[in-house]
Amino acid sequence: MQAAEAHRLHVLDTTRFGRIEVPPDSVLECPRGLIGFPGHRRFALLRRPHDYPLAWLQSLDDPELAFVVMDPRYFRPQYRPPVRAEVLQLLGASDEDDLEFLAFVVVPRQPERMSANLRAPLVVCRQTRRAIQVILDDGCPYRVRHYVFDEMQALAQGGECVAKEGETIHAGADSQGGREHSGGG
Repeated sequence: MQAAEAHRLHVLDTTRFGRIEVPPDSVLECPRGLIGFPGHRRFALLRRPHDYPLAWLQSLDDPELAFVVMDPRYFRPQYRPPVRAEVLQLLGASDEDDLEFLAFVVVPRQPERMSANLRAPLVVCRQTRRAIQVILDDGCPYRVRHYVFDEMQALAQGGECVAKEGETIHAGADSQGGREHSGGG
């Protein structure tokens, strides 16, 4: 991001949220774009209290493009996918402690079928505000469709995650329903 743009408040008319003001610290630069959306390189990470733990990744270049995302450590505290040195370098991160992970979420009409893509997270450097979506190797224990509804419900009620590392809770058949993009899977 260029110096002048780094301090500028972005005003955007979106189809989903109407007119929004985006502070510079909410802007993410994705130098490689996203899987399936290579031309979209600037996004606003909108964390709205009433949507927690979900957030929105709103394109700054296309007012119609927004993704639902969430930090997978909300329901899977031990989530720590390996990050290659080249990714750290592209992000400008000094080490993995500078990173945040966001999973793309599909919210179908039946919320109990909500799933997060743990296999292709968006890796964000907190300091540089750069982000890269990575695809994890086949040997990783994470899935493209990790059903999260039961885990989130248990956590909201003060309980523990109901799935262990590498397990997936299946809350029903796979669904292509919903209107949000699933971002890479």
